[in-house]
Amino acid sequence: MRLASSLGLRRLAAASRHQKAPALARRAQMATAAAAPKVAPLGDWVSPISSELITSRTLGLGSPTVLPDGTITWAEMRPSEGGRTVIVARLPDGSAADVTPPPDSGLNVRTRVHEYGGGEHLVLADGRLVFSNFA
Repeated sequence: MRLASSLGLRRLAAASRHQKAPALARRAQMATAAAAPKVAPLGDWVSPISSELITSRTLGLGSPTVLPDGTITWAEMRPSEGGRTVIVARLPDGSAADVTPPPDSGLNVRTRVHEYGGGEHLVLADGRLVFSNFA
């Protein structure tokens, strides 16, 4: 009796799985169709990645300098400040801070003397900063 009743339950479970299989297959087909790439003429497709998305979240780093006391400085271009470049220093104790004044100062450590940038600032051995203000 037990064997027959358990066999009946297995048949019901198997029948239930077979009934669900077409529905699952239809869902899989719809998901695949939705994810399938759409063909568009060259230059007419819309990219989900915009130049604004990339440039608004990318810090530009350059011109690293190590001073005799172990302080490290670098130039940091900040999209959040309208592309302004500041000098940042990391002291030997591990703390870091901007060396250039805040954005409302109007100072931007940048130059167009060199086509690809660089040479916009110099940190002297005694820690003084000399830079070109891009006004």
